[in-house]
Amino acid sequence: MAFFSQKKKVPIRTIAEHFGEQIFRTEMSKENLNTIFGQLLNNETIDTGLTIEWLIFNMFIIVKSVEISIDSKNLTNEFLHIFHSYVYALTCSTFEEAKIFEKLVIKRYESYSAKLSPPYQSNPGDIATSIGILFGENAGTQHISVIYYITQIFFRKLEITTTFLKDLSSKVEFTL
Repeated sequence: MAFFSQKKKVPIRTIAEHFGEQIFRTEMSKENLNTIFGQLLNNETIDTGLTIEWLIFNMFIIVKSVEISIDSKNLTNEFLHIFHSYVYALTCSTFEEAKIFEKLVIKRYESYSAKLSPPYQSNPGDIATSIGILFGENAGTQHISVIYYITQIFFRKLEITTTFLKDLSSKVEFTL
């Protein structure tokens, strides 16, 4: 007789909050921003536009990874709702700021998504380059080192996040 082990059930809320928290603990930490952009910009001041675009860029990668990795539309929608709410709460101090930020996030997601959709680009190198250039435009920087960095890390971050979520979903059952 075989014993079947059931997957541990994990609320999707827990995963979404974890990703929201990780953005602020790692990606948005002053140390990380200074390590990445301080070196790329030769220790020039890291402005708000660059910081906000870095946040949205990382949010976009998580959203795309979730859309690729989680099979259930209901779980995906719940994850995205909780994740966005969590990030907005950590980013904005008022409801008005949150509405403005949400509009910006939607606009950026649409512009980044357009770069991923055929017939715009079909070569992954071209896609990454166009995303790097778009990032630079959105962040208000023309520093080629920043654009090059974004070009180099986009698919790596997407692959790592997607692989993590797929691996996690093979070990646990996401629940509402």
